[in-house]
Amino acid sequence: MAIELHHLHPGHDDELSRLKARIAEMEALNHDLCERVTENDEIRLHWEEIEQTRAENERMKARIAELERMDTEHTVQIAKMNGYISHLEEERRWRKFSEEKPQKGQKVLFRAKYKTDNIRTWIGEFRNVDFDVFYASAPGWGCEFLPNEIFGWMPLPSAPKEGK
Repeated sequence: MAIELHHLHPGHDDELSRLKARIAEMEALNHDLCERVTENDEIRLHWEEIEQTRAENERMKARIAELERMDTEHTVQIAKMNGYISHLEEERRWRKFSEEKPQKGQKVLFRAKYKTDNIRTWIGEFRNVDFDVFYASAPGWGCEFLPNEIFGWMPLPSAPKEGK
């Protein structure tokens, strides 16, 4: 035989209803808090991702600054190399004797005809005793060329220094 409590204590019905309502409120609040914790976990994960992204951005900014510095250094080096290339091109270009004479005793590369109509490239030196002459020689052999037989000349580069 079941005894119903509310019949035994009629004043407790209101309290029981209030407690049931409060339990429902607490369960709803607990459910809401669980959702917020889940949201907070997601927010925390997003915040960690944001912090990682910020750190990566700082690393990228540092790398960009390093590359810009290197680019500036390379630009300076390229400008120097271009200047050196221009110097070498000027130094190594073919010259016309009518426009520019070598210095006396200067070792030169020159293009000239020799006995035939064939033009050959010679290595020799420029001499000027009583008249201008290009002189090419080998052991036991020598040949002089007058300026009107020369099609062009250029100075030879300096010989390498000993020990290098």
